Amino acid sequence: MDKKIAGLEEHLEAIFKSDNQLWRSYKDHLISTHSYIKWMKPESMNVILGDCYIRFRLSDDENLGFNKLYHIFEIGDVIPTARWRRIIRSRSGFSPVLLQKRACFLPAFSCTLDRILTFVYWGEKQFVFQPDYLQKLRLRNLLIRAGNPSSILISAANLAWPKSIGAVYTTQISTLAYIKNYIFNALPAPDSRARFFGWNESPFLIIGDRSVEIFVISKTIGSISPRKIKSIGNEWYVGTAYLIDNRLATFRIRCFFDSQTLLMFKKYNVMPVLAVKNVRVFDKESGKRPTFKVTIYPIDVTYLFENSAIPGVFLTALSLVLRYLYSTSKDPLVVANDLEKCHSLLLNLLRESVFRNFKASSISSKLVQDLNGLKVMISALGTYLVKHNSIVYKHPSIFESVISSFGDSGELFERKKITVNSLIDIALKIFKMGKEMLQFASLIQLKDEIETKLGLHVSDYGKIENFVRSIILLKQEIIPFSKFLNWPRIS
Repeated sequence: MDKKIAGLEEHLEAIFKSDNQLWRSYKDHLISTHSYIKWMKPESMNVILGDCYIRFRLSDDENLGFNKLYHIFEIGDVIPTARWRRIIRSRSGFSPVLLQKRACFLPAFSCTLDRILTFVYWGEKQFVFQPDYLQKLRLRNLLIRAGNPSSILISAANLAWPKSIGAVYTTQISTLAYIKNYIFNALPAPDSRARFFGWNESPFLIIGDRSVEIFVISKTIGSISPRKIKSIGNEWYVGTAYLIDNRLATFRIRCFFDSQTLLMFKKYNVMPVLAVKNVRVFDKESGKRPTFKVTIYPIDVTYLFENSAIPGVFLTALSLVLRYLYSTSKDPLVVANDLEKCHSLLLNLLRESVFRNFKASSISSKLVQDLNGLKVMISALGTYLVKHNSIVYKHPSIFESVISSFGDSGELFERKKITVNSLIDIALKIFKMGKEMLQFASLIQLKDEIETKLGLHVSDYGKIENFVRSIILLKQEIIPFSKFLNWPRIS
């Protein structure tokens, strides 16, 4: 095992020990993860255990189509009203000096885990990441492709290290257009029960020699109480906000916001927001206590989706409901078998006190009142599919599997005939039939479906077989593990 990697997590735990509750939360997270792994007994993972870490190295079979695509992203290209340099005001930027080595810590979306992780890269040259840009918190969108699933090591501390990188794509607009809806979907609702943050909230870590800075970027809906708003200078204020948490309930929290945010809330009362938890933890020798603050930023999400006429508040509310339903579902893809259940939850959410002063047009209000309107909104989100009376999640790992199995990412992202809906149909069929799909007669039939539905001409039956093996493992191990990581647990 690379000493730099082991040293990083030992260093992380040593700093966490300066606050007993924070350290206990980390240890409880490791215990919970270890218990799940013992219960699941995954065949596709090599689990490495230590006193202060749990690491996962996925299959070294390069023919399997998961844990290969990581999208390093500028959040402002997903949500224009936000920028990393606005959210993270750090002198060292993304690239502090750590353990006498230059390291960079970058936000990256994992298609396999359906989760935002901290992508760690060691080295002075920083590969294609441009040190000057990292220092200034200027981040380009990059699609990182690994050679095989074991090339990127995953840590329970929400870290990922590349052992090797096969290719980097930098200029594909279609790639970002596809991934950005999944990034928005993966942003968790805030966990109101955690003292600082929950490990289910996909914390982004910047680890320095004597401190760790942690950012949790949540999407939610909020309003600001007009009472007791206090100016703290430089056009910043502190006051009380009412937000929706990951249980779809309203909670109150003291938070920071700037003058522009205050003006927007005076105009609109209720808005979709990014709620950013920022925790800074120092080592014991410093004698400093951890600092914690929450900052909210209003966001315009309508441009992300197909139907921009739908109010962003409704789309964000529906996204929160669907993510909640998917997290609690025992099925790897099915969110709910009954549209009525989703509709009822959405209507209940819109009755929460946060929405008391929300005003929508009569046309928009009618949209949420019936199932046909619900179907329109689900379709607009882009990451869910209505099949008959069920809602299905178009898990990004399935798209990753077809990309990894059948061709170059750049070429396939540009193909107009590929539709994720068709991929889901194929995946559901493989889920149902399991290893029967590996029989030659089934592979012949699947080849025809891939050509007809996806527009891909594949002559190598070995590639089709590897695709089927990948989808079977996604159902059995990878997607359940992803859902475990994203589901809130009280420590």
